[in-house]
Amino acid sequence: MDDKFREQVEREQNILERIVEVIPGYRSYRQRERRREVDKALRTYVANIIRSFMHKLRNLSKPLTNTGRLDLLDDIDNLYRRLETVADKTLLAGYGYSGFFDAVKIKEQELSALYDFDLKLLETVKALDGLLSPDEEKTLSSDSVLLAERLRVIEKNIRQLESLLVERTNFIVNIKGL
Repeated sequence: MDDKFREQVEREQNILERIVEVIPGYRSYRQRERRREVDKALRTYVANIIRSFMHKLRNLSKPLTNTGRLDLLDDIDNLYRRLETVADKTLLAGYGYSGFFDAVKIKEQELSALYDFDLKLLETVKALDGLLSPDEEKTLSSDSVLLAERLRVIEKNIRQLESLLVERTNFIVNIKGL
């Protein structure tokens, strides 16, 4: 019974898809809708990598606290909060998309530029994530000088992420003329 029902639904869906394809503008609307879904999935993926990195960063605090070396805890906490803001802004960033009935349409060239921003964001987040490996946690938490140096590199990457998000937001604002 399930197979017959599934076949009927698929047949009806194929018929519906063929009908919809003849409606002027619908195909490009559907492509843009798919782009929106991909854009959101990419930003969710980036935010998840950031949150995973935040967990690694927080894990560095525990050994420092346990050994009474509190000098770098403020730095770690500050970086953690900045990453939290970056993750939230990434999730809530404007879509690289304009709806079918939107007054302002985002052109293909502008969409391409937005995707370039998103790819740079992804590359930067992956580079950030590579800065703390589970194997290094013990070494970093026992060597304050090495940890301080690594925190400076992490801070530089966070600045780069923050800058990319500002550039992306400004780009969208300029497109929409807000």
